[in-house]
Amino acid sequence: MLTVGKIKFNLYSVKNTETKESARVSYQLANRHGKNIVIIMAKDFGRGLEKVGLKNVRNDTDIMMDFYQKDSVFIYEDDPVYGWLLDIARELHRKRLIRLEAKRSRK
Repeated sequence: MLTVGKIKFNLYSVKNTETKESARVSYQLANRHGKNIVIIMAKDFGRGLEKVGLKNVRNDTDIMMDFYQKDSVFIYEDDPVYGWLLDIARELHRKRLIRLEAKRSRK
């Protein structure tokens, strides 16, 4: 868990501690234009990440083309919170692998 200003980053959600708005999220590691990034992706449609108060939210939804996308935020290596979010993303990935291994062993 990490709190930056009024934004609290949890393993499965992001919450604004002042307005109490929250959004369910997932974290992914990626490489964009040769730079390592952490992507914060909303699990639900709508403007959840904007309501929480995150900056630089991307959503390329095009209703005319019948293309719907969930909100996302790219956090680059030079961002001060990158290291903490990287730890959160790695922890989430580790938990996914444990669940997957447990599921495989039941078969």
